Amino acid sequence: MNTVIKTGLCLLIAGCLFSVAGCKKKGTQSTPQTPAVQGDETKAAVEVKAEAVKAETAKSDVAQPAAGAIETIPVADIQAEASKMNVEQLKAKAMEYKDAIVAKKAEIEKVAAKLKAIPIAEQMGAEAKSLQTDIATLNKAVTALTERFQVYYNKLKEMGGDVSGLEL
Repeated sequence: MNTVIKTGLCLLIAGCLFSVAGCKKKGTQSTPQTPAVQGDETKAAVEVKAEAVKAETAKSDVAQPAAGAIETIPVADIQAEASKMNVEQLKAKAMEYKDAIVAKKAEIEKVAAKLKAIPIAEQMGAEAKSLQTDIATLNKAVTALTERFQVYYNKLKEMGGDVSGLEL
């Protein structure tokens, strides 16, 4: 019980350190500091902290969409834009969304492979939960991209354009 409390506190401290480290001004440079290991702190607690850092780093590498990502454009705006486009422009936009969808699906496969590589005994650990969150985020992005892709695809079909090569 005592070890569980210490581990929880260590994770809480690590989370606080991450939030403080992320709040610094851009111009300042700081060196990462590792907390000193207390005499009564076990090796397992230190390993848990390392796993938390690793999981947080992996999460920030995968799950964060780029600023101005195309999946965040409102569907109404896309519908208005599509109504003003010609067949070639529609096909180009649909292809852009198709490529983005394929790329996100590839990312999902990579993260799923990482998740499968985690031993069953650790499936409920922080790293596995982080990877599951990443997969859920990527799935939401694929759904949003598909919805927007369908606007261009349907408008292209409506105008009698060639939709070959655009199937998902």
